[in-house]
Amino acid sequence: MQIGKFIKYIIICITFLLCGCLYSCEDSSKTKVSLKEDDKVQTEELKVEYEADNNKDSAQDNTMIYVYICGEVENPGVYQVEEGARLYQVVELAGGISENAADDYLNLAECVEDGQKIIVPSEEDAEQLEQSDKESASRLVNINTADEEKLTTLPGIGTSKAKCIIAYRESKGKFQTIEELMQIEGIKEGVFNKVKDMITVK
Repeated sequence: MQIGKFIKYIIICITFLLCGCLYSCEDSSKTKVSLKEDDKVQTEELKVEYEADNNKDSAQDNTMIYVYICGEVENPGVYQVEEGARLYQVVELAGGISENAADDYLNLAECVEDGQKIIVPSEEDAEQLEQSDKESASRLVNINTADEEKLTTLPGIGTSKAKCIIAYRESKGKFQTIEELMQIEGIKEGVFNKVKDMITVK
């Protein structure tokens, strides 16, 4: 009888030990699952924050500007475009050019600027503009080729200054810019401002 009781006691103890082990394993498993879920939530939160920051930076990088386009386009008006946009993109926003437009007069690959006014001319207007440009160019005095007599027709340029201009280009070579004229002795900003719209180096 005592042996039977002892065996029952042993069985009861083993049962309690097994139950304790099972409970401990289950609790550990729940803890691991909970940790994994917490990590997943934190990862998702970080991902959302990262995407939000990226979208914010992207929005800040895309600076918008306004340009006004008129003339021979279907829908003249003010348009909002991204900084660095090309002229052809503005033309597309305006519905494209009309049938009468001089499509080869403008440089469609040119970058537009904030506040810029763009006039798309007609074929007739473009011809008049080109003729006007040629006439203006023919009236300009080329300081690289003009003789003394021609140079003295410029305001503030007398015989002595004209000779200095000729001597300068003979010793230094051709003028690269009209501003270089101020390198001549006696020709400073005051004289230059009088002649800058009347001279050319081409």
